[in-house]
Amino acid sequence: DEMNTLSKERQNLGRELAQNLSKLENKLIVPIEKDVVSKVEQVRKDKGLDCIVVQGAIISGTENATDETEAVKALLK
Repeated sequence: DEMNTLSKERQNLGRELAQNLSKLENKLIVPIEKDVVSKVEQVRKDKGLDCIVVQGAIISGTENATDETEAVKALLK
């Protein structure tokens, strides 16, 4: 049946596009993410911090928190 064949072709094309997008993300995004994580770790060690958290993740104890975004950005340039 022609409609069934067309539907299967669309599914195959969709699957192929999703796989290609995944490969592209791994090729382009993963290295950037690894670089950012390594720079965050470098700032943490250089400043002797116990941890670095994502903004908004702290529920309590924010009075001692400092924003290290600029320090990480400087290393990424």
